[in-house]
Amino acid sequence: MSQSRRQFLKSASIGTAGIVGGVSLLKSNSAFAAYPAAATSQVSFIGATPGSSAGPGPSQTYSYTSTNNSSYTGRRGLIYDAMMPFQSQIAAGIGTGTNAKTIIIKPNLVYAASSGTPTALPFTHVDAVRAVIDFIRAMPGFSAVPIVIAEASAGTTSSLMGTTFSDASQASCNTYYKLLITYTNLTLVDLNTNSTVSSTGTTTSGAGYAAVTNYLWTKSLKTSVKVNVGPIWMSNKYFIISLCRPKTHNCMVATLTTKNCSMGMPITGSANGITTNSKTQMHVVDTSVAGNVVGEDEDLAWNIFQNATQYTLNGHPDFAIMDAWEGMQGNGPIGGSAVEQGCAVAGFDHLAVDRITAKLMGCSDTAILAQPNPAVTHSYTDLRALVWMSNAGIGNYDITKIQINNGTVGDFSAVTPYIYGYSMATNYTASPYYETTWLGNDTLPDTSAPSSTLAFPPNKTVGVLKDARPYMSPQANIHGGGVIRSNDVKIDLFLPAGFHLNLGIFDLKGRQIRRLGGEYLNNGRYSITWDCKNDAGSRVPNGNYIIKLNANEYQLCDKITLLR
Repeated sequence: MSQSRRQFLKSASIGTAGIVGGVSLLKSNSAFAAYPAAATSQVSFIGATPGSSAGPGPSQTYSYTSTNNSSYTGRRGLIYDAMMPFQSQIAAGIGTGTNAKTIIIKPNLVYAASSGTPTALPFTHVDAVRAVIDFIRAMPGFSAVPIVIAEASAGTTSSLMGTTFSDASQASCNTYYKLLITYTNLTLVDLNTNSTVSSTGTTTSGAGYAAVTNYLWTKSLKTSVKVNVGPIWMSNKYFIISLCRPKTHNCMVATLTTKNCSMGMPITGSANGITTNSKTQMHVVDTSVAGNVVGEDEDLAWNIFQNATQYTLNGHPDFAIMDAWEGMQGNGPIGGSAVEQGCAVAGFDHLAVDRITAKLMGCSDTAILAQPNPAVTHSYTDLRALVWMSNAGIGNYDITKIQINNGTVGDFSAVTPYIYGYSMATNYTASPYYETTWLGNDTLPDTSAPSSTLAFPPNKTVGVLKDARPYMSPQANIHGGGVIRSNDVKIDLFLPAGFHLNLGIFDLKGRQIRRLGGEYLNNGRYSITWDCKNDAGSRVPNGNYIIKLNANEYQLCDKITLLR
């Protein structure tokens, strides 16, 4: 599986910029610049040796010894080897010297018990974290590189890092706290409180990760909500590794590497004058009421998508790892039961990693627009936030564009023996099917793009895109307070479906001073730059302006201030 950097880039059909700093733009006759999708996305898949012929399941056992370091066994060795094909690319992405990025391992820590004592299964296992640390430290020139484990959990992150895992073979290092004893130059950070966590569980403020203000559009796109997010997602100075296990989820079908990032982005607690729990806002920021499962599901899917557009602007997550040594099925993300699966998936394209994981969890390879029996047959399209992201140019969720272990595109023979049909959460399988209620016909015009990323029945509207909306990145998320101090204003658009767009700049009296573009665009990722000139070609004065996007019946208005 080892390959050179040049071989990897060729097989992935992307250049160095696609790995490290984002992809280049395609130029066309359109007023909008389009970001090309990678022809294929390569992922690494490693499977362990099962203890019986029964296949994966609650009672299966697995054994594994790393082919790259025989002292690493089990989960630790599996993840270590899954990362190995990307060693040179990971090193290049992190960089060295003054230009080196801070390495962030983002685990999934979930408060898991009403009794007050967290249990291990919903968490990213500490041995998975150890494997990543071991791998990075084994790269030439990285033996002493600083590594940060950072999380912003819904509970108290610092106490969750001290959860004791049942792992007798690693009893000397069975908590996140104890990693600090084993490894030097390692820091545990609670992003919620901007504090470091010591080996005894005490916290020290001022860790250098103060929350920043971010804005979420409500699902109606008519208003926005101010939230606090961890600063690592809003900067390209970090190399973020998303690391979690496959879990069913009661509002979002499954917790995968994408959701680990999107839900890890908001913080709990108060900062910047905001006291609302930002994670609660992820579930409900529109007309829904907390506890209304159907509406909550729809809001959560939309917010996972729009958070992904924000961290994508900064190239995150930089790498994704799915630890499927042991997953969770049933009433996840905290109340499910174990599935022993004995495998791991890794790659730069987190959507591709998640798509293979959806396959591992038993999701179909074809879209199911009307679930006949979701308890038996799961559809990958039920993870609609991932479909939107893929259609909007954020990675490949299309199974026909994913390459396993540098083999033939579409050959998943290595994956097949490890597939297990997870039992889904009650909200998925019980009637009404809360997590599949978004399926149905979309009556809006122009939403079935001719070159849709995913293959759906021809000449039919795409049910899974029923709630697809155009996304325009708020300038306040890019420029503090929406204050722009240059003559170039870059406007980023993410289209999960095709829309006819009209984009213009208006003054506060509602007069259009510059028409930027008006045309039909297929689903994808686009950008356009306003040079701060009016239609007559003259520079506009400093002051307040409105960026207005009309897309079919949707309208987004973003207020900016020019101060050059």
